[in-house]
Amino acid sequence: MASMTVVVYQDEVVGVVVVAVIA
Repeated sequence: MASMTVVVYQDEVVGVVVVAVIA
């Protein structure tokens, strides 16, 4: 359960970074 939350959190961070780089 904890690892799943970490993976989702990291995915959210990566998504934000990608959007920031594209924008």
